[in-house]
Amino acid sequence: MSAISPSVIGPDYPEYQQEPFLSRHRRQVLDWARNGLGAPAVTPLFYVIKITVWALLGLWLACETTGVGSLWDPSNWWSEPAVYVKLAIFAMLWETLGLGAGTGPSGFHFLPLFSGFLQWTRPGTIRRPPFSGRIPLTGGDTRTIFDVLLYLCIILSLGYALATPTTDQAATTAVIADSTGGMVPVSVLIAPIVFSLLLGLRDQVPFLAGRPEQYLPALFFAAVLGPVDLMIAAKALIVVVWVGAAFSKFGLHFSNVIGPMMSNSPSLPFRKIRMLFYRNFPDDLRPSRLSSFIAHVLGTFVELLCPLILLFSGNETAAIIAGVLIFGMHVVITSTIPLAVPVEWNIHFLFLIPFLFLGFPAWDGFGVTDVSSGMVWVLIAVILLPLPIIGQFRPDLISFLPGMRQYAGNWATSLWAFRPEALERFYQELPSGSRNQEDILTKLYGLDASRKLLDKITAFRSMHSQGRGTLSLLVRELGDNLDDYLVRDGETLSAWSLGWNFGDGHFHGTGLMDSVQKRLNFAPGDVVAVYAESQPVHRGTQRYQLVDLALGVIEEGTWEVKDAVATQPWLPDGPIPVTPDTKYVGRDRFTAWTASGPGTATAIPDAPTDTPPGATMNPTDNPDPVHGR
Repeated sequence: MSAISPSVIGPDYPEYQQEPFLSRHRRQVLDWARNGLGAPAVTPLFYVIKITVWALLGLWLACETTGVGSLWDPSNWWSEPAVYVKLAIFAMLWETLGLGAGTGPSGFHFLPLFSGFLQWTRPGTIRRPPFSGRIPLTGGDTRTIFDVLLYLCIILSLGYALATPTTDQAATTAVIADSTGGMVPVSVLIAPIVFSLLLGLRDQVPFLAGRPEQYLPALFFAAVLGPVDLMIAAKALIVVVWVGAAFSKFGLHFSNVIGPMMSNSPSLPFRKIRMLFYRNFPDDLRPSRLSSFIAHVLGTFVELLCPLILLFSGNETAAIIAGVLIFGMHVVITSTIPLAVPVEWNIHFLFLIPFLFLGFPAWDGFGVTDVSSGMVWVLIAVILLPLPIIGQFRPDLISFLPGMRQYAGNWATSLWAFRPEALERFYQELPSGSRNQEDILTKLYGLDASRKLLDKITAFRSMHSQGRGTLSLLVRELGDNLDDYLVRDGETLSAWSLGWNFGDGHFHGTGLMDSVQKRLNFAPGDVVAVYAESQPVHRGTQRYQLVDLALGVIEEGTWEVKDAVATQPWLPDGPIPVTPDTKYVGRDRFTAWTASGPGTATAIPDAPTDTPPGATMNPTDNPDPVHGR
């Protein structure tokens, strides 16, 4: 890897493309384990510069607009509630502009490195209404002038709230004797809250990009609570985020996250150390005992226990130890620069740990028993708890962001297989606010590096449990014909077609597939995709939908998570077994992908089967070599 060029595997692309898909795929998986994404060495420097600008600019604006003195003298602002509110406003503005998470090379955005704002201010691009537009006045999937204006209203209202000086110093001096910061006026907080919620009803992508699960409650609490209750509620907010994320990590998924994340970490340049996270490289890439220890002791246990100590304990020593442990967890996450690149969010939490829990400590009048009324806890519970609870049991209903499942490895996802000409049409004919990443990468580094880098994202996905399930269904459905398709992870498609991606497969599931088909009218077999929902906490399965964009959903069913985590990313024992829903057993099957060209699909009548309805099917259960049904 050079400073400005990526590292890609050999051989040259024409020879590489002649290899069977799963052979190429195994090459990419092993290379990820050795080298991570292989992004240019300058990539980490870009993120270091970006988060430095974010931190200094945010703190400077907070100090300037609250009148607490110089940024360079923390004693002036360390115990000011208004600084917390201003930083929340700034962070939400930064993310809503598309400058934060999911940006840059590790978020599949290249020239421009930040495309969210360009996408969300362009009428005619695709928008994704929640619940498929079933809420009144939210239907349709095309961004209108109204949607653009609504988005701009959020930007302007957040900017105005950030720039407005604080008032009512008496409210803070009553509880903090030397306070000079005052409170952010309630009147400037109402507009961004209302506009954000309205945008959420029209388009979930820019709404969730603003990280409303993190910052909207903070703005609401600042609008309705006094300084003491506000800081206690702020502590409760961050603790709910931690505990919700920790709870979601129980199960079989999370250990699989550690190896691929650490392999991509610029802070671990030694290959021998990276190999320690796998059971037996190169033959067995399941998580090693070290990965499982990091996942469930240094990860889950620390993230579950330490926040509760910070919130409920009045012991200073215990709080400091708990704070140091969870501070270290966020340092490790930030140092790896994970693909979703939520670095500003992690730095924000690094700041809030000492700021909230030591700047406003429980032993100094900011404990859980110091709220002004029990109604404050009712308010906190009603705002903070429902969505994480729903997200655990019905992950299909809400994003994993308000569901607090960001790092669990238990993600909704999609995998799309394009005929080469279909992928070309996708990029040429679909409206977008920026040039597509494949053309940009080809221009920067050549076709060889462009195609191989995007293949590596598919390899990364299959190093996680749900990626092995989606890949299994494509392999089973397309058979040897998969060698002639270009396979793309839904994240890369969302990055370009929606302007943002953050690991939420809801963005690029069947809703986006319908929107793409409506605009491009692909023929049967041009694009075959699999969408998988994340695993509910009370079930051992993940649901999938197999889709031909021209034909719609052609199969739905489940697979066992234990089967997905037991196999290797390149499926050496064949696709994992799946259980189609009863109505799809013996269904009409289509062989458009075996026909001579687009638009020549042939329907095959129902085939007799001895498999009972709803039974598990393996590729060898049926003599059809392509479909395995």
